[in-house]
Amino acid sequence: MKLGALLAGGSLGAALVAASLLLSGCGGTDGTNGKDGAQGAAGQQGTPGPAGSSGLQGPAGPGTDGGLATSCLSPCHGFNGIVEQWKTSVHFATYVANLGGTEVDTWTGATVCGNCHAADALTARAAGTVNSPGSDDGGVPNVKNGALRYRIAGNDAGSSESTYPGSVKVAAVNCTTCHAVTPANDPHRTGAPSFVSNSFPWRVPVAANDVAFISKSPDTTAVTGQSAGARGFSNTCIWCHRSRQDVTNYITASNNISQYWGPHEGPQADIFTAKGGYQYPNKVYGTAKHEQSLACVDCHMPDNAANGNFPDHSFYP
Repeated sequence: MKLGALLAGGSLGAALVAASLLLSGCGGTDGTNGKDGAQGAAGQQGTPGPAGSSGLQGPAGPGTDGGLATSCLSPCHGFNGIVEQWKTSVHFATYVANLGGTEVDTWTGATVCGNCHAADALTARAAGTVNSPGSDDGGVPNVKNGALRYRIAGNDAGSSESTYPGSVKVAAVNCTTCHAVTPANDPHRTGAPSFVSNSFPWRVPVAANDVAFISKSPDTTAVTGQSAGARGFSNTCIWCHRSRQDVTNYITASNNISQYWGPHEGPQADIFTAKGGYQYPNKVYGTAKHEQSLACVDCHMPDNAANGNFPDHSFYP
């Protein structure tokens, strides 16, 4: 009775009632989370950083210059192209070795060396322009097939070699030695977009049935040389890479053999064809296997993938 009156009538009772109500309210369950708000607008882009360093330059494209950039690089002037291959050859090395020298001065007028060593040698010979003073037939038989020897007037067994008629002062076996490059087919003049195979004709006859002559005559009754057979492009090689001497009329009882006797260090065609060497009487000689099935360019100028499958011009076997 006293406690009920105290609670009902005093401030303490009111406080206890309020506390009781507060404690009972804290025991409820939590409410669910609200939804996320909408994403805010993007901020402004920052200032760009400094440019990075340049990468390696890529290969040149076709360009708009008519293709000249491509034609210069492939195959002629490319790193592994025809010109660079030629620069590794003995043809080029001989040219460099003679620069500034006096050897070439001895070629003009009265010697035979320029017939092979001069840049215009094949051009003159293919035109029949050779010096053959004292010839008893007025010229060199088969001269337009590479022959150079002629019979000496008044000497049935004797023969001599034509002298170089030109005046070139530089020893160079280069592009125009073997190929006819003219204003009509020179890409540097015509502006042709690229090099085309066989666009530079050969200086000497190279058709399927054309033949080149080596110096050895079939017998002592004539100074005519003899055919090395139809060799196609290899005819060009035979015009120079052969013995200068007519073995049939050259070998006599009075000749002495020495390092430079007769063949002049380059009788490749004579050996290759098995036709140019001295043959002893009453001996039987067969035909070389090379001669039956191959030509010079088969081994020395195969197609080279590095220059667009054009023939290799280093001439390495």
